[in-house]
Amino acid sequence: SFPTMATYATELPERRGLIPWPIGFGIFTLIGLAFAMSGFAMYAVKGEPIAFTKVLYWGLAEWWLWALMAPAIFWLDRRFPLDRTGWQRSLPAHLGAFVVVLLLHETGYVMLERASGWTMPSPPPLERHILIFVSKRAPFDLLVYSALIGLSCMGNIYRRYQERGLRATQLEAQLTRAQLDTLRSQLQPHFLFNTLTTISSLVNSDTAAAERVVRRLGDLLRLSLKHTGQHELPLREELEFLGHYVEIQRSR
Repeated sequence: SFPTMATYATELPERRGLIPWPIGFGIFTLIGLAFAMSGFAMYAVKGEPIAFTKVLYWGLAEWWLWALMAPAIFWLDRRFPLDRTGWQRSLPAHLGAFVVVLLLHETGYVMLERASGWTMPSPPPLERHILIFVSKRAPFDLLVYSALIGLSCMGNIYRRYQERGLRATQLEAQLTRAQLDTLRSQLQPHFLFNTLTTISSLVNSDTAAAERVVRRLGDLLRLSLKHTGQHELPLREELEFLGHYVEIQRSR
């Protein structure tokens, strides 16, 4: 079978985001590894050697928490896009969401740090510990939140570009289909008129030939009615249709 342009248009996959979740989680893991290596080198330069497993734990804990919250941030950006028309309505929602994300991220990080035992000597009470991290890391968390919103905006732009391309392809397929239908409606009456004229001429001079043309015309009409409205046929049936048509033309 030969698929038409409309077939390809309706079978284009729908993309939900810029990258799949497993790949995104892997990217956050790589970022955590990079931060762990940077922290390990920083401690070495300061002359304060530290176990790499400790800084690795800190780095992965921080960025895996971001990986868990990233889908919610992307969803919020789709719900409240910061575009030219709706940014005034969306900005307060994002500011409130950032405060929630900041508290959740730093609370989760402090809990993981205290659970591991790799924390500051004589850590303060939990509430004060969380407040210290919130006040100290708010600018960096704002930067990460903004970067995720920017990535989500890129995904939305790419998604809209795909949707416009899909709509254009579908419109082009519909136009092609309409042109084919118009051409068929113009050719079929003309072909039938000529064929009937041929049969009328052969009835008196060559009855057997007239009967063959009638049979071939019947075969053509049967195939046409069988596939009315279809734009995709097996090659075997296309060749069968063409054979009947050529035989009628030879008789004419």
